[in-house]
Amino acid sequence: MIMAEPKQTLLTKLQSLFHKEEQTENKYIQKREEKTEEVMKMQDELADKEAHVKGIHKMKMLDEVTEETYKTEQKELEQLENKLAEARKELDLIDQYKHEDAKKILGQLEEVRAEHEHEERAEIRKIRLEMLQAKLEYAEYLIEARKRYYEVTQPKRKVDQLKDKLGIKRRIDVSGGFEKLHQVDLSENERFYCEQLTFQQHELFRVLEDGTPPEILRTAVDKAKKDGVLK
Repeated sequence: MIMAEPKQTLLTKLQSLFHKEEQTENKYIQKREEKTEEVMKMQDELADKEAHVKGIHKMKMLDEVTEETYKTEQKELEQLENKLAEARKELDLIDQYKHEDAKKILGQLEEVRAEHEHEERAEIRKIRLEMLQAKLEYAEYLIEARKRYYEVTQPKRKVDQLKDKLGIKRRIDVSGGFEKLHQVDLSENERFYCEQLTFQQHELFRVLEDGTPPEILRTAVDKAKKDGVLK
C-alpha cells in the first residue's frame, strides 16, 4: 500500500513549483526586454544604413562610386535586414517558449494539487470547526459576562424592589442582560455610535476576505487599554 505524502511535503512541492514558475517567467521577461532593446537599436541602425545605401546608389548612378562599392554597401544592408529579422523571430520564440514552459509547470502543479486536494479539504473543514469552537467559546464568555452583569446590578435591583414595595418608586428597571449588554456606546464629541457585540455581515466579509478587523472595534479596544479599563 502506497502511503500518502505528508501534507507539508506536498505544500513544499507546490511552493517550489510556484517559485520555479515565477523565476522562469522573470527570466523570459528579462530576456524579452533585452531582445526588444536590441531590436529597437537595430531598427535605428537599419534606417541609417538604408539612407546611406540610397546615397551610395545615387552616387553610383552619377559614376561617383564603383558598382563594387555599391554592392558591398548593399550586401551590408541585407545582412543587417537579415539580422533584424532573426532578432524579431527570437522575440516571437521567447513568447512561445515562455508559454510552453508555463504550461509544463502548470501540468506539474495540477498533479501535485490533485495529491494535495484531500489534505486541503480536511484542513478547510478543520478551520471551519475551529471557528465554530471559537464561536462557542464566545457564547460561553457572554454567559459569564451575563452572570457578572446580574451580580453587579443585583443590589440596585433589590433596592428598587424594596422602594416599590414601600411605594417610594413606581417604575423599576427590569432590563435584561441582552438589552443592557448587546451593544457598547462609543459616542463622543456629539458623534453618537453604538458597536454591536455581534458581527454584521459586511464586517464578517471584511474579516474573512481582507483579513482586517473592523477599525472602530480596534480603536475602541485600544482606547480602553490605554485608559486602563482593559488589559
